[in-house]
Amino acid sequence: ARLGLARDARPAAIARAAVARFGLDTPAEMLGEWSLATWRADGAVTLMLAAERRERLFVARGRDRLAWSPDPHALARLAWVDRALDATGLLLQLGRAELRAALGWRGLLAGIDQLPAGGALHVAPDGGETRRVATVLTPQPRFTGSLADALAETEALLRHILRERLPHGLHPGLLLSGGLDSSLLAWLIAAEAPPGARRAALCSAAPPGSGIADEVAFASLVAARHGFAFAAVAPPETADPYLPDPEDIAGAAGPFVSNRHCINTALRAEGERCGAVVLVNGTYGEMTLTARLPGSGGARERLGALRRWLRGDAAADAAIDPFHVMLAPARRAALPDAVAAAIAAAPSDHGAPAEPGLFGYRSSVERGVALSTRQNARAARMIYPFRDPRLLRLFAGMPEALLRAAGADRGMGRRLARGHLPEVIRARRRGRPADPGHYRRLRAFAPAARARIAGYRAAGVGDWLDLDRLDTALARVAAAGPADVVEANQVQMTALAAEFLLWFARAD
Repeated sequence: ARLGLARDARPAAIARAAVARFGLDTPAEMLGEWSLATWRADGAVTLMLAAERRERLFVARGRDRLAWSPDPHALARLAWVDRALDATGLLLQLGRAELRAALGWRGLLAGIDQLPAGGALHVAPDGGETRRVATVLTPQPRFTGSLADALAETEALLRHILRERLPHGLHPGLLLSGGLDSSLLAWLIAAEAPPGARRAALCSAAPPGSGIADEVAFASLVAARHGFAFAAVAPPETADPYLPDPEDIAGAAGPFVSNRHCINTALRAEGERCGAVVLVNGTYGEMTLTARLPGSGGARERLGALRRWLRGDAAADAAIDPFHVMLAPARRAALPDAVAAAIAAAPSDHGAPAEPGLFGYRSSVERGVALSTRQNARAARMIYPFRDPRLLRLFAGMPEALLRAAGADRGMGRRLARGHLPEVIRARRRGRPADPGHYRRLRAFAPAARARIAGYRAAGVGDWLDLDRLDTALARVAAAGPADVVEANQVQMTALAAEFLLWFARAD
């Protein structure tokens, strides 16, 4: 309505009108998942990327050339583009969230920039540049309705989001754990689907015969209630958690694929077999509808805090490694100034500051909104309804007291689920691992990962990563399994980064 267009206007017409009205502020005003490029006869070019990222967008500039693509490696094949690794860009991407937040427009390669989520780049006919980054996580007015009003508005908005993302005729595959978040989506997808519409539910399962507990029994209850074809999915026995598919390495456009790439690949393959065009993911519900408010854990939360204090975890947290990987000692001793400054800086806050007493925006919300929705160029797109900025904004303005009145332990979600989900699902307090066989695979494939270290050394990967330390850690994991989640993640992420660097060296 703000653009004077009909409700059924085509996306290109909406984008054209938005750019004409809002210019480089379009990413702040036109919500959704999109990227766009406009160019004029006089040679001016404008590139924009939504704050709710659909895909990445990279740009390379020469003296009289400009090229852009969602694939930086495609741009790197252009003869005039510098494809050398940017040391600062790589090290920031090897870091934790606080370091990655310092990337700005910097890409992985020296001659290629990356538009940040919400970024807009205008190149004038004379070559001059204007760059801008928008945020959609802005302070919100206080919600003044009742709890019943809040529940009704939340349900209506989620239904609207699903109608937008899953138009009639689109066959979705829901990643269904049987937890509250994905089960709520199962109900809403079924409620909004036309009669006879196909829909599949995919649940990660433990390896056959392993005896490991999984979510299959819970998820199958929800699937049966809401008419989903159901499939329990486990990665094949050959799935190596340290060895990602080269296509996924290229699709990641950086040094990491997901540490869950084994189960993600298996779920994606099952979705394709079922004919699912898109996959629906319930991640990020905890940012709004299923948030646990402080103190919701009761005695369990207090006992956990006591255990962490007795173990001295507070001191350990203070010295946490800023990198996800075992960085080579020489690299760590000579970090570029921008990386050292990012490490020294205070941890960045999340979202916009909230008015006292309001729910505001949760930690990590910006990372969730900026996540790309595709594992590689061939993969089905992933839809994340709970990260929609409209839902985040709605909850940002809600008084925390109102949410606490619903129940501190995911009370809004539990109330909304009443009458729509089996009571055993609505009342669940804790879920199970998203990939039940993950730790078992980490141990089983550690010897094979160790055997690949010689190849990493030959390719120069040791210039970036501490391969001696990786070898020792993999030997320990092979003998006894990971000691804890910190070791599991660091060992696996170091091996995955080594695979990326090997892949990059061979592609050079």
